[in-house]
Amino acid sequence: MQEQCNRRPKAEGLTFKEYKDVPIKKIIQKIGNKLQNQARRKGLDWDKVTDFENRIKEGRYQFTYEQPVVVALPDGTYLLITGEHRYQAHKGLDLDTMFCCVVEFEDIASQIVFQSNENDEESEFIKNVRTGDDVVLALCNLKDNGKIKDIKDDKEINEWLVKLRQKQSDWSGYRTKFREEYGIVSAVTNYDADARAKWCEDNKPDINFSEVSDDGTVYLNQTFKGGKGKGGLQDLDYDPRCFFNACNKLLEKGVEKVVVVGSFNKADSQKIKKLRDYKEREMIEAWQGKMWEIYSAVHYGYISPVDQIEFRWCPQISGEDMEDFAKTDLTKWREERKNTIPRISPDGSNFEVWAESRRQRREFDERGSN
Repeated sequence: MQEQCNRRPKAEGLTFKEYKDVPIKKIIQKIGNKLQNQARRKGLDWDKVTDFENRIKEGRYQFTYEQPVVVALPDGTYLLITGEHRYQAHKGLDLDTMFCCVVEFEDIASQIVFQSNENDEESEFIKNVRTGDDVVLALCNLKDNGKIKDIKDDKEINEWLVKLRQKQSDWSGYRTKFREEYGIVSAVTNYDADARAKWCEDNKPDINFSEVSDDGTVYLNQTFKGGKGKGGLQDLDYDPRCFFNACNKLLEKGVEKVVVVGSFNKADSQKIKKLRDYKEREMIEAWQGKMWEIYSAVHYGYISPVDQIEFRWCPQISGEDMEDFAKTDLTKWREERKNTIPRISPDGSNFEVWAESRRQRREFDERGSN
């Protein structure tokens, strides 16, 4: 049976000992045999327990693929580290033993990190993936066991978030939630669209996001992120979204001015001040310049996005060739478009003449640059 097992756990500070059938009565949890889940904020999901029970009864439980992880204790019992839903399923079916993976940990921190990360692993049968609250719970367990010394030290918390395999873009939010667990309120308040609208309703009741005001002003409710990279201020997702939303409003009848009511997520207090300055002073002008650059390139024949941008789709649908791009037949559409939509160049001339002129212009520019 041990030779059939194909998923030996690996982690920093973990040593694999053996696979074995462990008596259910000798398996304990963190606090006796109470339903105490040390990796999941919301505890056990009994629907998942039932799913495991059904798989065991129907012979579909793959014990050789993924085994609960336990640590052998000096008194002959075994501390359950991961696999609490599987453990409860075995207990519910009155089974005598459970096939487990026995390991040792270098210290309590290695155990906590492994226990949290294990819930991000792929499973062939039932998924119960770690949530953001579970990550915060792991940080709390680390602090309660003396491994996080200074809760106000961003660098120390970030080092643990790396070990917990979290994306850097999410660190700020986890630090805030973690500190709130110990009564430390963040100096930065985050809003989503609904929260911003509620704030305006309570504090700036003259702002109406659904109508044009008497003086032609329109208000936009806009979320921004902290920008890319360390110290980065530009965001190629939210910045153009704001710019084009505002421009579309300006094209509407009766609109004279757009006021963006915004806030930033995933940014600290110092960066928020820099981001505000950039959005107000440079962002709109930068995207207006980019739009003008694109228009000019199309107008003067340097580019033709409609004719030069194509798509290739990775296979996703059952029955498609999974080793090639998905097939899309646009022949009929191109013919219909060619027959119904006149191909006029940006300057109003015949498209074919314009395209030839464009090719000649590029050849001239290339000769000039050489």
